[in-house]
Amino acid sequence: MSGWPVLTRLEMRAAESDLIASGRLGAETLMDRAAAAIADAFTRHLGRCSEAAVLVGGGNNGGDAAGAGILLAKSGLRVRVYTAGSRQTAQTTERLARLLQMPGVRAASWGEPPDAKAGMIDGLLGTGVSKPLRSDMVAYLDQASAWGLPTVACDLPSGLDPDSGEMLCRGPKATVTVALGALKPGLLLADGPACSGVLELADLGIEPAELGSRRQWLSVDQVASPVFLSTDHKGDRGRVLVLAGSPGLAGAAALTTLAALRAGAGLVRLATDQSLEPRFTAICPEATTLALLPDAEDAASALSAAVAEGFRFIAAGPGIGRTKRSAALLAAVCAAPWQKMVLDADALWHLAHGVLWPENRAALVITPHAGEFATLFPDLEGSPLSQVEQASRRTGATVLLKGATTIVASRDETSLISGAHDLLAQGGSGDVLTGLIAVCLARHDSVHAAVVEAVSIHGRASQLLFEQRGRGAGARALCEQIPAAMKAPR
Repeated sequence: MSGWPVLTRLEMRAAESDLIASGRLGAETLMDRAAAAIADAFTRHLGRCSEAAVLVGGGNNGGDAAGAGILLAKSGLRVRVYTAGSRQTAQTTERLARLLQMPGVRAASWGEPPDAKAGMIDGLLGTGVSKPLRSDMVAYLDQASAWGLPTVACDLPSGLDPDSGEMLCRGPKATVTVALGALKPGLLLADGPACSGVLELADLGIEPAELGSRRQWLSVDQVASPVFLSTDHKGDRGRVLVLAGSPGLAGAAALTTLAALRAGAGLVRLATDQSLEPRFTAICPEATTLALLPDAEDAASALSAAVAEGFRFIAAGPGIGRTKRSAALLAAVCAAPWQKMVLDADALWHLAHGVLWPENRAALVITPHAGEFATLFPDLEGSPLSQVEQASRRTGATVLLKGATTIVASRDETSLISGAHDLLAQGGSGDVLTGLIAVCLARHDSVHAAVVEAVSIHGRASQLLFEQRGRGAGARALCEQIPAAMKAPR
């Protein structure tokens, strides 16, 4: 499983400085390679444009943009140059001077719009952006946005915070963003996906290992499908225990159980309230059930016995409620000899309100959405990525933060996964993911790899569901797409 490296602004600067100081790469070489990648992206994506409007800021992104302009001018394209920033790096100054001396290139004022059929290269602001932006820069970005041109962004769209993904002002949305050396987290979080367009990674001649990144970005279509052996029996495919459902919340139990079944678990047992148990024989006939008696002590003993019998891959929390009884049930299953566990929904609420965390944290997965995360970790600060990584280090568990880009952080690596359809923003989708994770945990030695696989299958299932039925089909229909989503990615 290999994706693109993801580094914060400070980490990327440190990695580049180390490479330059070691003599491994020169600053000039890095900028030349960045310029070549940007010019190539312009040619491939915007090749029919009548001219290139090159926006040159004072930092290294401005030098990258100017360098790309030089290459496009050499190819015979007309280039119009817009500059901003009173101070420029030496490299940017040198490349800008060379660009302005070339045939077919001229400097333009910001009041002079480019040709309506032009394409734009955005090199105004880079990873050095900070808020609040200067008023003159806000005006430049507003003007560039008003032109509405197809745009290649250098490293990231100008005005986008590289770590948080917050867009600090109105700016031109990119048709394609050429990330330099590594993706910045902001391209994947918050406003980033909506304003970054197609992501491409420039080859600057830096090996991922040289960057020292423990983070990677993956699309749901990049993650390999699970492998099933013809010699497997049902015990090899995982014995999954689902603790879910309570009066008024029975649907969550059905969705988690169905997802586990459709994901190929060998055996699934649903532990739920005795009053609800009969209905599940019709909804999920392939699963066995464990009817939990009203007495909390008796129900807890039954749960512990089920785990001892071999149902040691646990999915707990969806729809269990927030009562003292459900707290006792969760505490019992957490204390039993389970092998791997995923906790979601009401289980997370109980963890935040007094139920003791399981001891084997290395084999534990928690799957909060943003609100649940804030309840569990109210004191954490920083970008979403930073907070999830802090939470994983603090707890020792693998932490999954749901979102348009899902973040999965464990103690030694972090994955950011995107590409799912937005129809997942509906009730029940998280219950489906919980069942999927439990089954993937049974298939993998690595907890992190299991969670990444589950998130990817979930995302591919959402794509298939939208293609076949559009919006509004619901989470049960999402479960039925899981078998097809486990086939080889398209």
